[in-house]
Amino acid sequence: MAMTLTGYTIAMSGPQSGRFHAHLLGLGALLSEPSRPALLRLVVQRHVHAVAFASAPMLAALLSLSNRTGLQAQVLTAFASDVIAAGDAEAVATLSQRGLPVLIGRPVPANGQAGIASDVAAQPPLRLARPLLEHALAAALWAQRREFTAGRLRFVLQGNALLVDGRAIALDPPLATVLRALADSRGAPVPRSTLARLSVRRVEQTVSQLRTALGERSWLIATVSRRGYRLVVEGAATS
Repeated sequence: MAMTLTGYTIAMSGPQSGRFHAHLLGLGALLSEPSRPALLRLVVQRHVHAVAFASAPMLAALLSLSNRTGLQAQVLTAFASDVIAAGDAEAVATLSQRGLPVLIGRPVPANGQAGIASDVAAQPPLRLARPLLEHALAAALWAQRREFTAGRLRFVLQGNALLVDGRAIALDPPLATVLRALADSRGAPVPRSTLARLSVRRVEQTVSQLRTALGERSWLIATVSRRGYRLVVEGAATS
């Protein structure tokens, strides 16, 4: 399957190179450069899947704002689990020093060229010890996709999109979060209490909206009496 980032949203905290934009947009990702307060909300609510920090002050400013608004614990939890913090080593040092996972890539300046020629000269053929940030980020997001088979159809869940035999079904972030939890259970029932911790809505309402979004594929989600919900996937353990 050719790499695609359909369904993933990447926020940029500070300017990135044109090469960064072109590569990720070409793979189908959505890019945004929200204001700092908006970025804070997007990270906490998991409405973005990665944040590319252009510099250490950009990250410091976001953490400072989160502290003033009482949201720093939630921001750090998001970066520790669901949202990728990406940048060069200096840009994301504050998070790495806290023991949080970060994605470190090799940045390209705004002109998209500086620094590359020296690497070519030093290591022909071109072999970078650290990949360019856009390539590292694309690979990390691609690795997060969930794949499963049901009803002889191949499903790929990535970000806020479910690909059904290559056709994308767009999902609201809370719906994608619940579907991700069901996919991770590999067909085993997921308790309502577990899903309730993931969604800002009532579980029954979220599952109903998810089934509506799936349309003719709504059979994919089965209700397990007195237990919760599961995906009807091939080779699943339902006990």
